[in-house]
Amino acid sequence: MCPRPGRILEEVRVDFARPREGNAIRASRQFAEMREHLWSLLSQGGKAL
Repeated sequence: MCPRPGRILEEVRVDFARPREGNAIRASRQFAEMREHLWSLLSQGGKAL
């Protein structure tokens, strides 16, 4: 979400199989790529839109 007023920047689909094992997911390349993408969205604060 963007700050003031809050708005959705992007809808992100999380396609990790269930049941989920936290340590295994956090060690995966898919998780690392998603985390990097999400942090980039948050750090932009909607400036790119």
